[in-house]
Amino acid sequence: MTTNQTPVGKPYTKWSEVQDEHFIYFIVEQVKLGRTQPGGLTTEGWDSVEKEMNKLYGDKLDKTKMKNRMRTLKKIYATMKRMSQHSGFGWNEETRKVDVEDDVWEQYLAAHPKDSKYRTKTLPYYNTLALIFGDTVADGRNGCEINDVKDFQSEFTDDD
Repeated sequence: MTTNQTPVGKPYTKWSEVQDEHFIYFIVEQVKLGRTQPGGLTTEGWDSVEKEMNKLYGDKLDKTKMKNRMRTLKKIYATMKRMSQHSGFGWNEETRKVDVEDDVWEQYLAAHPKDSKYRTKTLPYYNTLALIFGDTVADGRNGCEINDVKDFQSEFTDDD
């Protein structure tokens, strides 16, 4: 995890793929423990995630940075989900990115120019984020709401 400066001088944290994997794993663990509420994790859940992340990466992270990361992951996931459901698009589990033919991509970009970076972007934990965000991402309701714990219990076992 590195800290850089934004153009206005505010520090931001650049997350690695491994840090994201740990972070998402700890979120899932809290959901399995039932530490959720509408809009995300409970205070106890976030405290636990913060504690586990800081064990691995030092005290550079706080709940605010983690919640910001969760919002960023939600935005990436929501965009890739929307794209993969668009006519002519699909999700490639092997490459962990959207699949689309060039002509369909060009038509799509005409309507969604800000999505150009998603043609080559991978999302290795797409399926886990799908479990976390569920259908709430599709229509934008309820902020960063996490699905019912039962969804996780059927997907994850204690052996993971």
